[in-house]
Amino acid sequence: MNRNLHLRYCKTCLHHKKDMKSGILCRLTNELPSFEVECNTYHEDQFLKEKYNLEEVGKCLTYHQAN
Repeated sequence: MNRNLHLRYCKTCLHHKKDMKSGILCRLTNELPSFEVECNTYHEDQFLKEKYNLEEVGKCLTYHQAN
């Protein structure tokens, strides 16, 4: 799994934290995500999930309005 897919997955996890140098890290390991298919410690944050989904919808709308 590449970094972009990790970020999409981790942005909605309760265990993520933001680091100024590295970006999103796992709060449990203090490391960059390294899972291949799924994270065994993933715990969805419903609020973050909704926020992320709304951001994605907004990006799609902006793109379609520009074209």
